[in-house]
Amino acid sequence: MEKTIEGKGKFKYKDELEIEGSIRISVDSNNAWDSKKNSVICYIDEGTIDKTLNDLPFFPWIFEGESIEGELISANNMALTKRGGDINNQGLNIKWEFDISELVIEGNSKCERFEFWISNFLIAFDDMTRIGTRSVRNKSSFTINHNQDTIKIDFFEVNNIVTEKDEIIKKNEDLVTLKVVLKKENSTIQFDEAREIMESIIDLFSVAYGARVNWTNALGFNNDLELFNMIRNVPHASLTPFRQLIRVLYPGYLSRFIQMCYPVYNGLGQETRHSLKKLVEGIHLSASRLIFPAPFIILGSSIEDFANNELGDTSTHYIKRAERRRIYPYFKGFIDENIVVSLSEEDIGDFDETGIKQKLSGLVQRNLRSRITNLLQTFEVEFDNDWVRQFVIKRNQAAHGDYVFTPSDYLIWTRMATLLEQIILIKLQYSDEYLDWSTSPPEWKINLNRLG
Repeated sequence: MEKTIEGKGKFKYKDELEIEGSIRISVDSNNAWDSKKNSVICYIDEGTIDKTLNDLPFFPWIFEGESIEGELISANNMALTKRGGDINNQGLNIKWEFDISELVIEGNSKCERFEFWISNFLIAFDDMTRIGTRSVRNKSSFTINHNQDTIKIDFFEVNNIVTEKDEIIKKNEDLVTLKVVLKKENSTIQFDEAREIMESIIDLFSVAYGARVNWTNALGFNNDLELFNMIRNVPHASLTPFRQLIRVLYPGYLSRFIQMCYPVYNGLGQETRHSLKKLVEGIHLSASRLIFPAPFIILGSSIEDFANNELGDTSTHYIKRAERRRIYPYFKGFIDENIVVSLSEEDIGDFDETGIKQKLSGLVQRNLRSRITNLLQTFEVEFDNDWVRQFVIKRNQAAHGDYVFTPSDYLIWTRMATLLEQIILIKLQYSDEYLDWSTSPPEWKINLNRLG
C-alpha cells in the first residue's frame, strides 16, 4: 500500500539548530525501506537558517511536526544527505533530503491490532487458504501469553513468497516477505507493548533463521482504519542464511518454536536477554563471511563476553572479586616499586589505578579454554575436549599474529559454534528438532532440555 504523507514542523539538531519547513515522505508498506531509493524530502524556511548550507551538520537531526491530516510526525536520527534548491513559480525553494533511522506517523498509539512488516524472511506457513480452484498454505495462527494477557499472533504471506520463493532468491532484492499481526483477545494494545512483544519474537526468529531478522514497518489499526505507522531503516536479513537451526521452510516448526521459547525468553532479565542476543549475533557475524582467521577472533570474543555475563566470578577468574580487592593494595605496591619506576613518561599512564586493577584482573583471569569448559559444563553440554583445545589454539594464533590456515579450520570453527548453539537452545528450554552443524553434512537432531 503506497501513499504520500505531507506535513509541516521543525527540524532540530541537538540544542543548536531549529529550522522550520515542510516534509514529504512516500511510504510503501509492501516494500522494505531502502535508503538508496527512499528519502525524506523537505523544503526549508530560509528565514530560519543562520548558517550557510556548507556549515550545516550531517547527523543526527530530528523532525517534529504534523501532517496535513493532523497526525503527529516525528523522525529520529536523520542524516542530511542532500542540500540544494528547486525553482518554481514562487522562486527558489531550499530543498533537503534525509535518510531516516525511525519515522512515526501517529494518530493514535493505542489500537485494536498492530501489523509488523518483515523483510527477507522466507518461511513456510501452517494453514491453508482457498484461492480460486486451489489451496495455498499462506498463513499461521497461534497464541502466546504476555504479562497475563493472551496475545493472538497471525503470520501472513506477503509478495507471493510461497509460490515465488525461488524467483525471489534469484533476484536477491530486499522486499517485505512476512506480515505479523498482534492483538489482545479482549482489549486494545499500546504500541510500546506490541513493540516489546515483537522484539522478543524477532530475536527468536533470528535464532531459528540463522541470521538477524528485522521488522521495517509497524502499522496500527482500529476498525481497519490506519491510525499509526512507524517506518524503520534497518539492515535486512539474508534471503539465504548459512546456519538455519530450525526448519523454518517446513510447516509447523517456526510457530512451535515461538510458542515453546517465547515464555522462557520473555521471562529472562533484560541483561541476560541482551547477553544471549549478543552471543547469537556473534555466531551469525562469524558465519557471515568465512574468511579465516576472522571467524575464530569473532567467536572467541563472543564466548568471553557471554561467559563473563553468564558464569559466576570463580568460573571466569581463579579467585573471587572480594579477594582481588583485598590483595589490590599489595599488588599496586609491587607495581609502583618495581615497574612504574622504570617506565617512560608516555607509558606511565597505562599504570594508573584503573590500569592496575585491569592488570590484576587479567592476571588471575581463567584462560579461554577453562572458561569454555566451565560454560559447557554449566549447561551440561556433551563435548569433546579436543574440539575445545583445537579451537583455542586457532583463536590464540589468530589473536597473536602467527595463524596459518589449514583445511580443517572450518570444521574446528563450526564445531565450537555448534556447541554454543546448543547452549542457546538449552537457555531457551527448547526440546525439539534442531540442525547440528558439527557434522558433514549437518544432521537433524532432537535437543534435550537438560536444564529444564
